[in-house]
Amino acid sequence: EKHIDLGCYIDPSLEDAVKGDPTKLKEVLINLLSNAVKFTSSSGYINVVITKLHSDIEGKTRIKFEVEDSGIGVTSEQKNKIFEAFGQADTSITRKYGGTGLGLTISSKFIDLMGGQLDLHSEVGKGTTFFFILSFESVENLRDSNKDTYSNINALVLKDTQKPKNQADYLEKYLSFYGVNYTLFHNHDELRILRSQVDYDLLFIDYDYCSEDDLVKYSKQPQDLVLLTKATYMRKIDALELNIFKTLYEPLNNSKINLLLNTYHASKFLPKEVKITSREQFYSNASKFNAKVLVAEDNIINQKLIKRTLEDIGLEVSLASNGLQAFQKRKDEHFDLIFMDIQMPFLDGVEATKEILEYEHDYKQPHVPIIALTANALKGDRQRFIASGLDEYTTKPLVRDEILAILNQFLSRFIVQKEEKEIESTSKKSIHTLVKNEVGLDIVDGVEDIVINVNLDALDEKIHISKPPLKTIEEEQEEEDILSKDTYKADILLVKKTAFESKLYTKILNSLEYTYDTVSSTEDLMQKINANIYKTILFDKDYEKMNLKEFFDTIQSLRSKTSLSTKLILMSSSDATDDMEDINYVDEIIDNAINKELLRTLFAKYI
Repeated sequence: EKHIDLGCYIDPSLEDAVKGDPTKLKEVLINLLSNAVKFTSSSGYINVVITKLHSDIEGKTRIKFEVEDSGIGVTSEQKNKIFEAFGQADTSITRKYGGTGLGLTISSKFIDLMGGQLDLHSEVGKGTTFFFILSFESVENLRDSNKDTYSNINALVLKDTQKPKNQADYLEKYLSFYGVNYTLFHNHDELRILRSQVDYDLLFIDYDYCSEDDLVKYSKQPQDLVLLTKATYMRKIDALELNIFKTLYEPLNNSKINLLLNTYHASKFLPKEVKITSREQFYSNASKFNAKVLVAEDNIINQKLIKRTLEDIGLEVSLASNGLQAFQKRKDEHFDLIFMDIQMPFLDGVEATKEILEYEHDYKQPHVPIIALTANALKGDRQRFIASGLDEYTTKPLVRDEILAILNQFLSRFIVQKEEKEIESTSKKSIHTLVKNEVGLDIVDGVEDIVINVNLDALDEKIHISKPPLKTIEEEQEEEDILSKDTYKADILLVKKTAFESKLYTKILNSLEYTYDTVSSTEDLMQKINANIYKTILFDKDYEKMNLKEFFDTIQSLRSKTSLSTKLILMSSSDATDDMEDINYVDEIIDNAINKELLRTLFAKYI
């Protein structure tokens, strides 16, 4: 509303996880931002800058946080009062701007408790910068750095020295970190000269730096156009019907730049790993979907479940937390299918579908099928959803067979055969099951190769399955010795804090037809894992104050003595940031929720 330029720079070198208090840190930053908006006049600016500092202490990461504004500022005398409870720099401030004067006091106390000090430097009439420095415990990072990842991309960036914006500097820093070779230009003439010298891939244009006529000209350049603008100009820019590769709305940040470069890199530089075949039916062990889907769902647990279910059958999944985000992602990215939850904030599923259909019609975009997701399936729902423009519907929680039927209906052209190596790595049992279930024949012992001709809807398919050569007597005896030694007692060892939770989980395990064992104490747990072998151990994060690292080391030692590898699955009720260090010691972390479909998917993966 005040047309403030909001800039954001989060040091991209802050890639490794750190341990701290995200909730209180967020409260402090939101409080400082709220103050900045309150005391900054129209057409001013606010910048949030988070940078990594040098640390002399090993295992510690020092980070500086700054919130800068071009607001009214304070004098040195007023500065002494500003952190007092119920105090403000000037008695007229409360009357003009409102507020209790408690926000900065509370924020200052939070920073004190985190080991830092909230301070400011300011000049009357020129603005204020609040800042603080905190030290965090570093968490070991197992991922590769993204630094210089996109060094094969060349970019042109429009620069306007008459209207300096911090965001322009932040963009250059982000591009430099990712290794993008960028060149600055100031007008069309410079652009023409530069284009004649080097082949460029991307063209970055800030809407504040050009007129509509200039923007139309830039959109006709051979480079893919990336437009930087404020969200308030969204409809105005859409009305121009320009050829824009990607629109980035302010404030610009590291995640948006990384996503942009990754999307461009994947579409232009990465080779296609699989070729689409003419297969018209999905087979769980021999094929997968090579497609991208959008899931609009506001419940985090449902998001994780749906994402995991779809990824298990090869789909690339993007998430939206409400209908408005879903609509925006449909405009900004390419999808082959959309799963749309009906009840969501901001825009519900039906409203979001209406906006997407209008967008596709107005801008002559190909229709992306939209599948309704609903937890309350009532008579007549399907007809109502289809009448509203949705293409099909399914119920929550997802049932794998129903999802496959929908995907076969809408994404059959994206079914691809798995790579040969992937099929060869399938176990003998899985191949046997595939042939028996899909063809109706058992593999006969002693036959080296089997070639089965199958007629599916008049489509001749040839499935070639190779059996391993027959083993010698010595090899078979050796295998029998190993199996007799390493035979597992049960599929799952269940370690729950309470008997009530344990009872609920065992009912699910019974319905899924998995064998299981339970424990009554830490001593019982250690006795059982030393005496028996389990395919997976499903355990609570804080079970009787278990030391996770010691437990991991024990399992590692047992793994080295047997031919079976026990998988560790941690159930956690904490925030995801609290689990960052735990992931180093387990194979998977899931939410501690009684969810049959989640467990079905999980065990199918590990057992």
